[in-house]
Amino acid sequence: SETVKQKQAIHSTYAFNSNNNINNNQNQQQTLGHILQPLQVKVPHYVLAGQTVNLYCNFSLPPYKNFYSLKWFHDGEEIYRLIPGAKRDLQRMVFKSDKFNIDITSSKMINSGEHLLVIQMIMRKHSGVYKCQVTEDSPPFAFSESSSRLIVIVLPDRHPVISGVRSSSYQPGDRLSINCTSRRSYPAASLYWYINNKKAEKWMLNPYITEVETDGLETSTLGLSFLVLPGHYSGADRRLVVSCKAVMPAINGEQIPLERTLMLGQLLRTGWSYQESWSSSHHQSSRIELGTSLLLLLLLLLF
Repeated sequence: SETVKQKQAIHSTYAFNSNNNINNNQNQQQTLGHILQPLQVKVPHYVLAGQTVNLYCNFSLPPYKNFYSLKWFHDGEEIYRLIPGAKRDLQRMVFKSDKFNIDITSSKMINSGEHLLVIQMIMRKHSGVYKCQVTEDSPPFAFSESSSRLIVIVLPDRHPVISGVRSSSYQPGDRLSINCTSRRSYPAASLYWYINNKKAEKWMLNPYITEVETDGLETSTLGLSFLVLPGHYSGADRRLVVSCKAVMPAINGEQIPLERTLMLGQLLRTGWSYQESWSSSHHQSSRIELGTSLLLLLLLLLF
């Protein structure tokens, strides 16, 4: 009957669509299994200007797959390209050669799925985001990429300088007001004051705005100001010693020491009991004044 034929047609259409969905799912799963895996970029976070820097790109290809190209970018601009299937003289290409000194001989695949990019004489302008991109050599030409930031450090041209120190020795009751300056670095050095090896309290510090030079290098200054008291002298020889430390980011976990230390005063022997002597003489004079007052009061009563 016509009703039976309609039901058979509907059933056939449903079966066809179901088979198509199953096949599409299987194909999708096979395609997903052959997509290039996420890659990893290994870039040192901080490096010193003038160094040779190694950048690594690690990736994993699906089975029976090769890659068509591997590219390196700096802040979005291509600087290096590797095409294994190209002619020998076109396999490795360097871009922005006027800006980067890339060692094209040493920059190569060093293991299966690992590429090394070597940059010589790295400079501050080379700071930025480095990205590696790998593209498969067959449809759908899937690609994977990853990036990491690199900062090129320029050390200060000298140890920090302490200014504003007066020529004579500082004694209790004197106002000490000095500055520490670390010049021409990138990034600006973080400054810290120490009094007799103890970190200065926050209320003693006078921060200044970081100065940026025309070439991009930065100068930082931190002031130290407080009223000198006997307690600021320490040690067997009762000295007042201040130190300024300029701290730059650590390179491979190691800190480069930049410090300036000055001895600003020594408490004289007569001043060691400064507070005690003042207190004793004050109490003694008070007793004399009290005795004199009592004597006058007694004479008035008698006469």
